[in-house]
Amino acid sequence: MASTIKIKRSSVAGKVPLTTDLTTGEIAINTKDKKLYSSNGTAVFEIGSQLNNLTVSGNTSIAGLIANGSLGTSGKVLKTNGTTVYWGTDVSTAGGGGFSNGQSISVTNLVVTANATISKLIANGSLGTSGYVLKSNGSTVYWSADVAGTVISSNATISGDSQSFTGNGSTSAFTLNTSIASPDAIVSINGLLQKPTTHYSISGTTLTFTSAPANNDSIEVRKFSGSASSFSDAIVSNFLFGL
Repeated sequence: MASTIKIKRSSVAGKVPLTTDLTTGEIAINTKDKKLYSSNGTAVFEIGSQLNNLTVSGNTSIAGLIANGSLGTSGKVLKTNGTTVYWGTDVSTAGGGGFSNGQSISVTNLVVTANATISKLIANGSLGTSGYVLKSNGSTVYWSADVAGTVISSNATISGDSQSFTGNGSTSAFTLNTSIASPDAIVSINGLLQKPTTHYSISGTTLTFTSAPANNDSIEVRKFSGSASSFSDAIVSNFLFGL
């Protein structure tokens, strides 16, 4: 009559034999966990399938590898977050087929050591408009008009008016045709430019010299009219000044 030989066993989930339960080379099985154990006399180790830890000293052929509950998708690589492994995107092949169309990646700091080809660049949520340049305010970047390369007006003309007087050696105040501020006038005596405040002042329509021009001195006052916008580092082309 045949005899049934049974090794040491347990049907309690999570039950692992101790070194006191197994002698060297003895085998035990947990039928609930479907795990097989043995001992080397110093420690109990797991053998067979569904291992907690597995060390392979030779080659291993794997038909499928489940990481964090998934076989992954085409093109993904095995990654770790320090706690577990998972299937993720291979960012090292970005631009070379590692990303599909419309796929995005979040990068805190990106350093490019070689050439980078960019077809579109979104700055501060915008692609900008034609002719705009990328600027910084110290904390973020944004698209803005290229003021330094803006032509204020092609063939712009600012009108001016010239008024002449002749000195008599005693008169220091002269009446202008229109009221004007000192910075908007060019005053000369015998062709020599006079410095505002130092050599003359203008109040309303009255031009007053610090010292009365000499007899027969030729006094010329050029006045500008109109207005122009102020631009920083602006480029003005074909500027005409008419008197």
